[in-house]
Amino acid sequence: MKPALLELDPAALREDVETFAALGPRFCGSEGEERARELLLEEFAAAGLTGVGGEEYRYLAYEPGRCECRAGGAELPCVGLQSCAAGTAEAEAVYVGAGEEDDLATLAAAGAELRGRIAVLRSAMPAAVAADLVARGATGLVLLSPTPDGLVGHFTASFYPPPPGPPWEGRVLPVPGVTVEAAAGERLLALLSAGPARVWIEHRAEYRERTAVNVVGEIAGVREPGERVLLGAHYDTQLESPGAADNGSGLAALLAIARAWAGARPRRTVAFAAFAGEELACWGASAYVRAHAGELPLAMVNLDALGPPLLAKRTIVASPAIAAHAAAAAAASGWEVEVEVAAGDFPYSDLAPFAEAGVHGCQAWRYPPPHPYYHSAGDTPRWVDYDLLAADARAAASIAFSLVEAGVAPAAAPALDDDPERRIGNAA
Repeated sequence: MKPALLELDPAALREDVETFAALGPRFCGSEGEERARELLLEEFAAAGLTGVGGEEYRYLAYEPGRCECRAGGAELPCVGLQSCAAGTAEAEAVYVGAGEEDDLATLAAAGAELRGRIAVLRSAMPAAVAADLVARGATGLVLLSPTPDGLVGHFTASFYPPPPGPPWEGRVLPVPGVTVEAAAGERLLALLSAGPARVWIEHRAEYRERTAVNVVGEIAGVREPGERVLLGAHYDTQLESPGAADNGSGLAALLAIARAWAGARPRRTVAFAAFAGEELACWGASAYVRAHAGELPLAMVNLDALGPPLLAKRTIVASPAIAAHAAAAAAASGWEVEVEVAAGDFPYSDLAPFAEAGVHGCQAWRYPPPHPYYHSAGDTPRWVDYDLLAADARAAASIAFSLVEAGVAPAAAPALDDDPERRIGNAA
């Protein structure tokens, strides 16, 4: 197997990021997503991977229509909040902050009523709170977008886990929802601060069962070919987003590692997967886990939103069983971990279904990763630092290499051990 410490070219990574961004938005079910899939099939084959192909699965697609939001006699530019019902709602609005327990407790202490009202919230992860707001009686949701320059970020009100198949009951929340442009959102907050105000929203959308495809390939192992370590990255984007950072960066890293390891003779099989449907609910990764239930990988290394250009801390999201091992392998590449997060505590990436299935998972990234144009039309190649992307990809490759070449598969208690006769995680 080739050395773990790859010398990845930032310029080559940039070229791949720009190529994917040039395909346009790759929202699940779109023409851009189809173009990306065909490109990935070509690139996997060109890299010399074997078993290259597509794995289909069924999912509930979101097809947006007209959306409106009115308050104080003015129209507020908006887009649909995905996983909310199509329809209209009109009621007095109440600002619930991030919609978390402390916010709602503060409102309750002040005598504010949520039941029968439209909840206005500001949250980077509305799916974490939306169902609770509806359960508490909210009749509609208005999310305030943080995106500048008149653009609006796209978000979903329901995320992981997705249902494994039809019927899709419970996937779509029973109230309409919209996401409002940032400046309009500030006007709405000003209106609410002046006293009671009614808000009218309309969310038009259709939900249809459709087919999506994961792209897969592998490098066969020579000593334990039945044991696999998977490297994965999602290739879909949010609506309107060219997805340079999210997740052209991860795709560029995935392809760079596949090309660098071309012709290798690894101890274990190295599997590669480009997942569809991550932005909606980790649909593709969840389908992969179901499809490979009889041959799940020993470990999964996720590549997502790498090389953010803003100040962020090097963070390992990992299963406890390999956290120390992964951190040590990353450090060997010059990537010193600053923050550790348990994979089970992070349901917002393709790690989630693997962690739930008992697969050791790891993601080396920088937190917080989002730039101001996250999930919007502004996610262009300028929002990736290509030197940092190379460093992040190198760390991920080092982690994957260490797992592929370890003497024995990971055990329950992690530690990096150079002795091939000792299991990762076992003391002497």
